[in-house]
Amino acid sequence: DISLTFEKGKTYFIVGFNGSGKTTLIKLLLRLYLPTKGEILVDGANIKSINLSQYYSNISAIFQDFIEYPFNVYENVAIRTADKGAHRFNQVLNDVGMYDVVNQLPSKEHTLLMRDWSGGVDLSRGQWQKLAIARCIYGNSAISILDEPFSSIDAESESQIISNIRTKSKQNTLIFITHRFSSITREDQIIVLKDGSIVETGTHEELMRNKKIYFKLHDSQKLE
Repeated sequence: DISLTFEKGKTYFIVGFNGSGKTTLIKLLLRLYLPTKGEILVDGANIKSINLSQYYSNISAIFQDFIEYPFNVYENVAIRTADKGAHRFNQVLNDVGMYDVVNQLPSKEHTLLMRDWSGGVDLSRGQWQKLAIARCIYGNSAISILDEPFSSIDAESESQIISNIRTKSKQNTLIFITHRFSSITREDQIIVLKDGSIVETGTHEELMRNKKIYFKLHDSQKLE
């Protein structure tokens, strides 16, 4: 029971209880899984027929269990994308709140991120997560998917990062999976999943007026 359309230039939040199917949906969109029923269309073409390298050149993703590469800072950010230059690198560091941190490291962006290396350092889990987000947005992909990317980041930093990404990616499609609703705005489209089905869609204000699952999720979070 999933039928939906993601449009260019819009921001979507996928929410729901644990086990509702959020990550499975994302992995289908990334063609890590193939649907056993129905079809996924990208600009009208079946996702199964699209060249995988071509598809992945236009899409980026970060999962909660991201990789901490034992490379330097610059390589951790730019590892999967052609070099976009120092300006873009500094821009994404600033967008995720890591610019000042990196510039205080012993060799700045050339600092090796593993204590076992000579002159290497380690980062906190939250700082690693910010670098992983920077890696996701560095290539300015047409579609960016962020699956619980803020689990080790405080709510204020999360809100600022999402605002920065949204501002710099107005022509792109952004899809967030989140348990934290504080960063969802009136303009965002929200998809609520339960047991592998879509049970609600709409804006924050619309879903709050409905007083169904999204309302309960949002209200329970205010009490935490």
